[in-house]
Amino acid sequence: MKKRFWRKLLAACITITLLYTVIAGLVFAVQNNQIIQTELLNQRRAFMDQARTRMDMKLNAAFNYAAQLRVKKDILSYAREQEKDYFVITNVFNELKANMNAFTNFGYQIDVVKQGGDLIITPYSTMTREQYYRFMNFDSGTAAWLEAFEETRALPSTAMVQTKQAAGSRSPVTENGEPDSRGPLVTFVQHEPLPNGEGIMIVISFYQDQFYPVSGSDQESFKLLYDKEWIGAGDAAGEHVHQAEAVLAGLEENARYAEFELDGRQVFIAKSDSLGKLYYVYSLPEHTWGQGLTGVLKKLLQFYAVMMALGVAVSLVAANKLYKPVRGAVSSFSKDGEPMVMDEFAFIREYAGRIQTANDQLQEMLQHNRLPLKKKFMRDLILGLMPGGQAEAGIRRHELEWLEGPSVVVVLEFMEDKLWGEAYTLETMLEIKAQAVLIVLEHLNAYGPNDSVELDHLHYAILLKYSGTEALRKLVLSAVAGVEERFGIRITAAAGRPVESGAVLKESYVTAVKLLEERQVQDQHPVITFEEMEHRSGMGCYYPLDAERELTVCVLQGRPEEAAELFDRVWEENEGRAKDREETLQLFLYAMMTTISRILHHLNKPVSEIIPGGLPAYPAADPGRRTGELRGQLREVLLRVAVYARDRSKEQDHSVASQMVAYVHERYRLDISLTDMAESFNLSPNYISQLIKEKTGESFKDYLSAYRVKQAKRIMNEQAELKIHDVAALAGWSNVNTFIRVFKKYEGVTPGQYKQEMER
Repeated sequence: MKKRFWRKLLAACITITLLYTVIAGLVFAVQNNQIIQTELLNQRRAFMDQARTRMDMKLNAAFNYAAQLRVKKDILSYAREQEKDYFVITNVFNELKANMNAFTNFGYQIDVVKQGGDLIITPYSTMTREQYYRFMNFDSGTAAWLEAFEETRALPSTAMVQTKQAAGSRSPVTENGEPDSRGPLVTFVQHEPLPNGEGIMIVISFYQDQFYPVSGSDQESFKLLYDKEWIGAGDAAGEHVHQAEAVLAGLEENARYAEFELDGRQVFIAKSDSLGKLYYVYSLPEHTWGQGLTGVLKKLLQFYAVMMALGVAVSLVAANKLYKPVRGAVSSFSKDGEPMVMDEFAFIREYAGRIQTANDQLQEMLQHNRLPLKKKFMRDLILGLMPGGQAEAGIRRHELEWLEGPSVVVVLEFMEDKLWGEAYTLETMLEIKAQAVLIVLEHLNAYGPNDSVELDHLHYAILLKYSGTEALRKLVLSAVAGVEERFGIRITAAAGRPVESGAVLKESYVTAVKLLEERQVQDQHPVITFEEMEHRSGMGCYYPLDAERELTVCVLQGRPEEAAELFDRVWEENEGRAKDREETLQLFLYAMMTTISRILHHLNKPVSEIIPGGLPAYPAADPGRRTGELRGQLREVLLRVAVYARDRSKEQDHSVASQMVAYVHERYRLDISLTDMAESFNLSPNYISQLIKEKTGESFKDYLSAYRVKQAKRIMNEQAELKIHDVAALAGWSNVNTFIRVFKKYEGVTPGQYKQEMER
């Protein structure tokens, strides 16, 4: 039996190992293929983007030069003269030749054709039309098209010529001035009417092998699509040509770029930024699973071979390890000296019974820990961290069915007191708070089902089934009063807006927190409800402690714009609350004047020094005064104080910067650094560098070097007998070579040359 069970274990381990190996290999192959496809797509996009950029750059350079030609004096004279003026023609020829030589890397040439004239000027020579057509390798159809385009005398326009694919066009001229045989051209023709009514045509030709990008394989195709016609062929596989309409159909209206599949090929199309009717089309075969798998197959086979060998070895070890506790357990439970009558499976059944017992014990432990999980769920529920479906399921799972109907959240806030820390330890304070919450829950049992959760060391949230506001307020008030009487602890409670079910308790919690925030300046009662706050709307002002702290920081840090924005926001909040009641704004103005007084006290400066005329009078002193007028005055006061704080900070920075410059002047002979100055002034090196830059206009290193050079010159003037290395040491340089190099950088001569000039 032992061997049979062991063999089963071994077979199971080997099977699992092999299955895992096969699955891992397949996953690796699939992911590798996806990675290859993604990399290929990114490479193709990058190739297309780079190709469009390079070709547009070349087009822009050529078109810009063509635009410059049409306004040149010689071109205008050439188009205007009825008789041939060879001086003008020679100037035009030299201009074109110079341009071609200057822009050789762009691989283009520009030819000028006079309207109705037979003489054509190229960068190589002047020639007749017939010679030019042979020179350009134009067939009869292209030549006829060019002449028809010339005769239209249309508005300024651009057209693209279909060039011949056979070799016969030319490259840059040889040493003898004749063109070499070369591949085809891509030619653009611009019809340019001139101010005098005459016209010329500017023919821009690119060498195709320099204009097109280099494709990676014969299967790739890069072509130009101009006005629904294919121009040239940028690939060796000329058969990869789609219908122009089908390609353009893949480009959405007004779109400049698209990528799609067409006829089993992946097509990238981009509109030229230089020529409106010109599109760049790049296509290549789609990447298939087999292409990606071919490169991975060899690695997979090696991986499988290694994993199978390791799997067998690991399975042997695992089978022995797995069987060892079985054998040990059977031996430990069998009687000494008696042969084992049960096989391993009987032992496993018996062991399963023991596992069931252990599982029951585990369930008891989970039940014991259920309360903390329930508390976490309630906290997530009121904070809105539970989606609707999960919230409803959690309510049932944690036996909170009473939250399925109308519910409400009451937030308790313990008011901090310095006497607590003096009278009680931290553990005792936490225990007192826990007892206080239990007292509140006991009072609320008369209201309905409830439960509590701790938010932080000062705030607790109580979840209740809603049964009316007035009864809730009375019970909470009674509980809070009992806690204060028993422990001497002040508690403030806020009941939020009731909600339809516990799944949306976050809304009730948010309103309760807001009530606590507004209560700090509107209400001094220990319990406030949502209905009471709505009833009192417009009777108090809104000025939370957080807003006051933020406003104080903005002013003291010299940020007037942010301070004004915050003041306006809080004012508008109070203005909306007050409606027709001036008392609300007056309360807010009183609180705001108190804040300004605190800020002025912090600056430790007389009010008259910062605010000429002093602070405006509190509105109660002048009942007829408009609060809107006082608002503007208070806003101006905040801006003045913030500007004063900013300017004072700059003055302090300037003073510190002056001390730093003096520090450099005193210690330039020493090996000082920004770190040394940071330790001396107790500031960060970056801040010190910034202050010195603002003070001197130079970095710390440059200013120190320039000052040392200045002192070196003074030393050489006063003590001409000193050697150069002595001067370097006295001026603060430990390396004489560095001294010579820096001195020459600033003075244009070496220290030795400077001494010679000084002696002369």
